[in-house]
Amino acid sequence: MTPPAPLEPLMNAVEELRALDRPAKLLGAVARRGFGSGAFKDAISGTWLGNSVHAPLTDAVIGPLLSASLLDVLSPESPRAAQRLIEAGLAIAVPTALAGLNDWADSEATDSGVRRGVAVNQTAHDRGPVDWTAVAPAAAPAGERPLRVLAGDTPVLLVRDGDSIHAIHDRCSHRGCSLASGRVDGHVVSCRCHGSRFDLRDGTVIAGPAGYAQPVFEVRGPADRLEVRLRRPT
Repeated sequence: MTPPAPLEPLMNAVEELRALDRPAKLLGAVARRGFGSGAFKDAISGTWLGNSVHAPLTDAVIGPLLSASLLDVLSPESPRAAQRLIEAGLAIAVPTALAGLNDWADSEATDSGVRRGVAVNQTAHDRGPVDWTAVAPAAAPAGERPLRVLAGDTPVLLVRDGDSIHAIHDRCSHRGCSLASGRVDGHVVSCRCHGSRFDLRDGTVIAGPAGYAQPVFEVRGPADRLEVRLRRPT
């Protein structure tokens, strides 16, 4: 068995301090209100990249600062170059900190069924059934009201569109909230937790902070015996 890191007991003790829960929740709420929604939120969430931008930005900070340190040791006659590298590292540290704060604030559970995680596609390990699978409860949605059902262990969101039914993964790829508790407007469903918007027809991200599309399902059968399966690539 690998021995624990020297500081691991201390980190575990700090993590379990309940006295930090209230200020942490307050800070998270303030951060979410401050970042709001829209282009800036999508930018620091990595919606445009399809992944979190915080991790690569940390490397962009460490690189210049480490290079400056090496220059100080290996080439002390180049103080100007080292200074420029330090300035670059400090400048990049600002968006890096904002992206990290944004990811951390969004990791707070806002739903009892949320899977907590940062920069992880919450549907990656549960894409849904590849074969036709009956859903439960075996009932079709009425009107545009979203309906959450289960296909095996996979939560599926069903939304009626005229005579057809759209079906996508109900667990938001961003932080795992149930999309069935969100708002449906035409072909778009909005997650109530952080405002991500998805196209019900193909699962694509219309607006972040989500960076991953929702798995989409084919639907067949009468209203009282619906079956779904993961849509096959065309």
